[in-house]
Amino acid sequence: MTIQNNIKLLKAGFTILRRSEYPEVCIKKCVYRGGSIVWVYYQRCFDSKAARDRMMKHLLRDDDKIIED
Repeated sequence: MTIQNNIKLLKAGFTILRRSEYPEVCIKKCVYRGGSIVWVYYQRCFDSKAARDRMMKHLLRDDDKIIED
């Protein structure tokens, strides 16, 4: 996805999430601040990648306004 696409989706009320392993296993959220896109922690402290993936699957299934980058 391009930055312009991210901005359009955020303005339309969507939440954009990304799986990450660095610096820890976590889920990051895309936010639009001061004219630029920033990735901040959405949820951290997972014991494993599998636990993170289960949570991501749950989030994507239960909310139509959450998408994955």
